[in-house]
Amino acid sequence: ELSKLQDSVQKDEIEKIKSVLAKEYGKPVTDVFLEFDETPIAAASIAQVHKAKLKNGETVAVKILHPGVAEKIESDLEILKSLSRLIEKHIPESRPYQPVEIINEFDKTLKKELNLVFEGHNIDTFQNYFQHDPTIKIPIVYWEYSTESILVTEFINGIKISELLIKDASDIDPKQVTLNSANALMKQIFEIGIFHADPHPGNIFVLPGNVIAPIDFGNVGRIDDDMRNAFVEMII
Repeated sequence: ELSKLQDSVQKDEIEKIKSVLAKEYGKPVTDVFLEFDETPIAAASIAQVHKAKLKNGETVAVKILHPGVAEKIESDLEILKSLSRLIEKHIPESRPYQPVEIINEFDKTLKKELNLVFEGHNIDTFQNYFQHDPTIKIPIVYWEYSTESILVTEFINGIKISELLIKDASDIDPKQVTLNSANALMKQIFEIGIFHADPHPGNIFVLPGNVIAPIDFGNVGRIDDDMRNAFVEMII
């Protein structure tokens, strides 16, 4: 059931999406993009993604927040906060797990994901750290086309990692993909101190040459020196 939320959520009608784009850009979609595919290539719980071409011919991915999603999330969070307070008050066994604090943290994380500028900056951070690593591909952000509700990035034309074994991918070695994925994760945790915090199969693509290409950087985690040292000690 949870896998249905990865990239197969019900899609918004194209007229609603075009309305968001026109409002954000102050002009029609046709004035911004050379081509804009009206059929979304993915739709998750917060946004959906369309393939497009810039006026210079570059293929891009256009991520657009679902219209009205902020209000829906706010309403759902209020319900969750009420429930967490009731649980903490009436079920003493729950208190060590701090249900109220869990929902508050969930609240902060979700609200950051509603501002796509945060995601763009996260991508730039990863781009900076991995630009010389041939085993991982981080998309480029096109800031001149991006706003709080729209994020335009380089289009990643790869195979979803969960589909590696069912698609024709003769130039990809699953064992090397696994190794490259593990190395990328170790680098994020032990060298950089920032990691992709939503690495479900819908967010990880593989390119020819066993290159890992993560997408959707709306949710990232950070690790300080003390936590990193604790991890190292635990492993030793």
